[in-house]
Amino acid sequence: MKGLTPAFVGEQIRGRHHYHADGIRTFASACGDLNPLHHDEGYARSSRLGGLIACGPEVSSRMMALTATHFARYGEVLGLEFQFRFRKPVYAGDTVDTHWQVVAKNPKAKLGG
Repeated sequence: MKGLTPAFVGEQIRGRHHYHADGIRTFASACGDLNPLHHDEGYARSSRLGGLIACGPEVSSRMMALTATHFARYGEVLGLEFQFRFRKPVYAGDTVDTHWQVVAKNPKAKLGG
């Protein structure tokens, strides 16, 4: 079954992550995001957001990693396309529950599945 991911419509993937201030700073630094909203609590608190927030690359990468971990059980897997829209910030201290659901499956012969 090499190269094929036998996901089925309706399959669900769930995860949970608690965002700590130190982890937010570490991730933002690692990906090169030096926006003070992710590093400086005083600055972030005085901003319109009112507190330290996780950067978009952290939130989206945690969501993508959840799918990679799940589907790797079936064999080789690559995430080729994702799209995100952030509706509100994730603050230091927040716990976020992530839920994915397979709503369609579009096999592509060129990719072997």
